[in-house]
Amino acid sequence: MQDVRCTCCDKLLCRTIGVVEIKCPRCKTINVAERLERHEPKVTHDRYKTD
Repeated sequence: MQDVRCTCCDKLLCRTIGVVEIKCPRCKTINVAERLERHEPKVTHDRYKTD
């Protein structure tokens, strides 16, 4: 889960998973946040591979 804070006044706006566009009730700035899944490349080692 990701905390979404206003880029202008740093007020906590919501906690979400996914894409959100929200207007800050304090300073009226429109904030867009997108949660990107971190996919790390898997390292595989084939010990028994013969060339």
